[in-house]
Amino acid sequence: SVMSSSGPSTSASAPAAGALEPGVVSDLTWYLPEADKERTAAATADLGSRWTRLNVQWAEAEPQRGSLDEWWIDEYEDAIDRSRAAGQKVILMIYNAPGWASGSPVRNTPRDPADLADFAGRLADRFRGRVAGYEIWNEPNLRRFWDRGPDPGEYADLLRAAYSAIKGADPLAEVVFGGLSGNDYRFLEGAYQAGAKGFFDVLATHPYPYCGSNGPRQIRRSDDGRITPDSFLGYRELRASMRAQDDAMPICVTE
Repeated sequence: SVMSSSGPSTSASAPAAGALEPGVVSDLTWYLPEADKERTAAATADLGSRWTRLNVQWAEAEPQRGSLDEWWIDEYEDAIDRSRAAGQKVILMIYNAPGWASGSPVRNTPRDPADLADFAGRLADRFRGRVAGYEIWNEPNLRRFWDRGPDPGEYADLLRAAYSAIKGADPLAEVVFGGLSGNDYRFLEGAYQAGAKGFFDVLATHPYPYCGSNGPRQIRRSDDGRITPDSFLGYRELRASMRAQDDAMPICVTE
């Protein structure tokens, strides 16, 4: 399955090209007025989309430990229901820790993975059967979203904790490895080394082609011959890293 912020795209699912399904990143959880929500949901169906990725800001939804902001939970529920009514399968992407979990209002990563796991498990219980997958964080390989500095070991800890909580609440929901900025196979390999295998059902990537102006088919290679992460087709290196771990989970482009 595939997501694109600008419309349908193509993906790198593992088994066969015939399994590809287009999707979009929807703004239904981005403070939209009611009329725009209706237009957005209708537009996803008109585009031929089959999947919708919705953002969940943990900091908004659980401003105090153990206390959910029901206004925001209702907003997420409404976005899920609108998307499903438009024929979409839903991925909820959870990120941005509240200050009580991060230790500071200006930090965005949790000190204890169990805190995120508890929140994710509560969402999975609340939305059981209506959410196809939970994407754990956004671009954890960037300091912008992982303010302590990217650390695949720390991320693997977070992923394992969230996986167990989500599967305990909704065994049929898939757990998605947080979308990597670029095809960062080194970060993925570090996460595997830290024990991430078996704790995600789908790998997400954001294969923005930063390497030049000649379009997504342009390839750059590093000194070791591998396609660089900033090449769109670098997702092939993600697949190679997965094969090296005997891991055949699908790849989903969530941006």
